[in-house]
Amino acid sequence: MGKKNVLIVAGAVVLVVVVGGSMVLGNRSGSNLSTTGIVSQPTVTLAPAVEGTVGSVAKEVIVEGNEFKFSPFSLSFKEGDLVKLTFKNTGTKPHDLVIDELGVATKAVSPGESDIIEFTASKAGNFSFYCNIGTHRSLGMEGKLEVR
Repeated sequence: MGKKNVLIVAGAVVLVVVVGGSMVLGNRSGSNLSTTGIVSQPTVTLAPAVEGTVGSVAKEVIVEGNEFKFSPFSLSFKEGDLVKLTFKNTGTKPHDLVIDELGVATKAVSPGESDIIEFTASKAGNFSFYCNIGTHRSLGMEGKLEVR
């Protein structure tokens, strides 16, 4: 077999392995690969693990944020409450909502968009929630949270 024939056979083997591997990966059920080969990203923000009783119902609250305030300005929950918080950006700039003491944060939300997070009000106290983008907090974009 000549050098040219060896290269052709080697190239054919590599081609078969690549095509076969692609077919196996492409046909796997539950695959996160799109047709372009890019891994799709989840659109849901995950919060820390939520503790509570099975079947417990989340306290739902909607907080709107714009330049440079939150509405409502104050929130109150009982310690141990499961909270489902929807943050809606009603402003003209990106905003987020952060509660340091509970380890909770939304993603940066574009104007007209929203983000939903779930968390447990895991410890009692008075805390601040605020926008962590740029100087928004120092411009007044801060609210109060009581966990009793």
